[in-house]
Amino acid sequence: MSDFAQFLQENRIDPFTLAKVAGVRYPTIWNALHNKPITQEHAIQLCIALTCITKAVYSGTFITWTQGAENHG
Repeated sequence: MSDFAQFLQENRIDPFTLAKVAGVRYPTIWNALHNKPITQEHAIQLCIALTCITKAVYSGTFITWTQGAENHG
């Protein structure tokens, strides 16, 4: 389980609600949950939304397209 998935589970955050609050499409959430790359902009939007929902800062990381390209070849 990814850190992101664990954070959502521990804080009882519905992925569809998070997508709506963050202003991203659900596939972005799915990608993050499955350690697939997302854009840097979406990663920032998710962090902001998580802070709004939980009042806590998400300190985990996301694989972004730049990182994904470097790590996956």
